[in-house]
Amino acid sequence: MRISAYVLVLSVSSTLCSAVLAQFAAEPAPLANPAVFQAIRERAMSSDWAYQRLADLTDRPLLRMRGSVTVDALTAAADSVPALCFERVIWDRTLDDVDIPDSLAEDFTPINWSGPGIEARIVDVETHGRFPAEFDVDVYVPPLSAALKALAPGEPPSAFGTVCAVRPQHPALVQGTQTASNWACDVAPPYACKGHVMRALQDGSRYFSKRITCASTPDPTTCESTTEGDESLLAESGGFESVFGHAEHIKVLYLSEPAPAGSYTAYKAWAPGGLPAGYHVRKEPKSFSPDTNRENCGGGWIEEALAQTNALHGTSYDQLPSYLDDSIEDNVAAPADVIRDYERISAQLEMEMCPLASFVLETQDSRDSLAIDLKPKDTQTFEGPPPWGRPWEMPPPSEMNPP
Repeated sequence: MRISAYVLVLSVSSTLCSAVLAQFAAEPAPLANPAVFQAIRERAMSSDWAYQRLADLTDRPLLRMRGSVTVDALTAAADSVPALCFERVIWDRTLDDVDIPDSLAEDFTPINWSGPGIEARIVDVETHGRFPAEFDVDVYVPPLSAALKALAPGEPPSAFGTVCAVRPQHPALVQGTQTASNWACDVAPPYACKGHVMRALQDGSRYFSKRITCASTPDPTTCESTTEGDESLLAESGGFESVFGHAEHIKVLYLSEPAPAGSYTAYKAWAPGGLPAGYHVRKEPKSFSPDTNRENCGGGWIEEALAQTNALHGTSYDQLPSYLDDSIEDNVAAPADVIRDYERISAQLEMEMCPLASFVLETQDSRDSLAIDLKPKDTQTFEGPPPWGRPWEMPPPSEMNPP
């Protein structure tokens, strides 16, 4: 592919050069010397300048990452390749009406499927060595412009993503997955249980359903199950179709323009001094500073930003940027001017209430060898009730509610 590109550039350069010379030949200058023009043409054709400029674009990665990878057992079970995943929340799309068969959906209440829509754009990388045993990748292309969005008015277009493990063959744009479960267990031995667990794509085009009945839980030998749908979806536990897992505590950021010091984008990237345009690998803070008031970093600015936005517009939204429209009993996006003001106010309040000084920032050096821990986002079990639904593992009522 690159060789073809070289030939194309060389051909274009040759064509342009010939066209320019042809124009001069058609309208010769009074003192034009054909030998001089011929010398110029021969020198241009013998130069490797076009090759070198194209090599700068194609042979120098925009981002290079090296390091070691720890892979969760769920992720390791699948044939995967590394990539970059850039997630986007779609506030005017909800999960309330996931299109799955009525015979399966009847076991779940609407709250099981509620929430905004999500999608992710996958950027492929060039891998050296054998992933995941060796983590050695180069990134040659930026995210598509559709993945870039300013975090608040006046901020540079950016995309925050993660290192992810994906299927070797995958769409460039993937939709989110949703997992729901419904369990009923006896509170006394032998703890008979009946449950239904399902994972589905947001449009319902793929789903996997498992119904389980256990005469005595947690004894798995007493359990029977029936399944329906695409079982391969079980491995896609990264929150999106074709995605198995994501790197924990490491973010990949792309900036189409610089993020200056003091900007909200630099704040969200844990970069007090700002960042230039391009790719950046950022390590999440692992702890708070000793004198930090953690309550200030608990999201209190969200309620205050909502109150200030409502006061500014004379509205009474219960949440933003989407809100519950009682007339249609669904979430819809607020007007654009309301969202802009809310994002601006929320960003400013967040930086004021929970400044970067609140965190113990990690050393950010692009030359560091990364220690990447790939884990699934969706850890819902399909083999039995979740931990909070296992009465045989719960303490006696007397211990749960001490006097």
